[in-house]
Amino acid sequence: MTDVVIQQLSTDKKVRISCKDYVKKVAIYKDRLAVQLSDRIVIYDLICDDQHEMKYKEKDRIRKKLECSLLCVTASNLILCQDRRLTSYDFSGNKR
Repeated sequence: MTDVVIQQLSTDKKVRISCKDYVKKVAIYKDRLAVQLSDRIVIYDLICDDQHEMKYKEKDRIRKKLECSLLCVTASNLILCQDRRLTSYDFSGNKR
């Protein structure tokens, strides 16, 4: 419940990200990963050195406790859905 495991289905490679906190939600888009923890959201970028190794590097951190029922990540924004309301945030945590 405190680690995120990403598996690339085409090569069957796996990466484990230790978050050291309870993971609430996970969203993935292309090479971008967002992990919602109890008091923050951490955004990671995929770093591929070659076909044999996958690594995720922390890109940004939003230090806000944001409640949502659905978390979506795009190329440059996070979208949080709460009931009928959609709210967009950039990776710095600013509401758009």
